[in-house]
Amino acid sequence: MFLKKEALLAIRQRARDRFLSDRGRKNTMLIGYTRCSSTDQVDGSTLAEQERMIRGVAMMRGVDQYDIVFYSDPAVSGAISLARRPQGAELVANLKKGDIVIAAKLDRLFRSANDALYVVEYLAERGVGLILADMGHQPVTENGVSKLF
Repeated sequence: MFLKKEALLAIRQRARDRFLSDRGRKNTMLIGYTRCSSTDQVDGSTLAEQERMIRGVAMMRGVDQYDIVFYSDPAVSGAISLARRPQGAELVANLKKGDIVIAAKLDRLFRSANDALYVVEYLAERGVGLILADMGHQPVTENGVSKLF
């Protein structure tokens, strides 16, 4: 059964509000990140497909598919680094040790191989996991960057 768009947006907003208001939290949060480059992709199903993949990974990890905080950068070029994207910067600023970021594919987060190495190292140093759904459901930050290349 699919939820209406309004209901899904309300669920996402409640999860995000809970995430942002709980600064002293000790539990792990799953954070989904989606991005597409053009307005044609926004109007299409690209963001929805990415979100479905992320929810699937969460369910494989035993987390309810609606207990994920999502950040989305629609119509933002991949040439812009994650920390300089509107929602990407907010995501990075709100990360806590133990959080796990999930993206559908490597190219949704990174602009180059060098950028991927830098961001993965940055996240690992801060105790943040990173899962790329098209590479499996285990964090690539746990086993070094060998999974990336």
